[in-house]
Amino acid sequence: SLLVVDDEPAFIRLLNLSLSREGFTVHTASNGEDALDLAAEIHPDAVILVLSLPDMDGLDVLRDLRERSDMPVIVVTGAQSTGEVRRGLDRGADDYVTKPFSPVELAARVRAVLRRRRRVAGRTFKVGSCIVDLDRRTVVPTALAAVTGRKPSLGRGGWRILEALLS
Repeated sequence: SLLVVDDEPAFIRLLNLSLSREGFTVHTASNGEDALDLAAEIHPDAVILVLSLPDMDGLDVLRDLRERSDMPVIVVTGAQSTGEVRRGLDRGADDYVTKPFSPVELAARVRAVLRRRRRVAGRTFKVGSCIVDLDRRTVVPTALAAVTGRKPSLGRGGWRILEALLS
């Protein structure tokens, strides 16, 4: 799921419609405080964050999101200056787009940051809150391991299916 944060209703409707057509579940917030609350509640896969918000600076929202999670954040800015873009990237944004932009391009950028986040290294992937290592055949951490101290057992067929899905 995605969290889109912007105070312009027309822009939110446009992104909601276009990103939904691309297969994403879209949640929206129109200010920084609501965005932080909603992000803590739904744990989105990625956030699309406009820097100009009515209640707080978007860079402060970005900082607070980074303190809580490593979810990908794509910053949207209307500024054409490299200074604002640089500040966003320096504060932890994974990517940025400047207005006006194509919703199709934004969807492609979202898919790209999600792919980068999913693949940790080699045949190791981040899936939700778990790290899946196909070579070692481990999934860490999982609720099962935390409760029982055991690793999940998928069997050879299960690992083959998981490997095919992640590839």
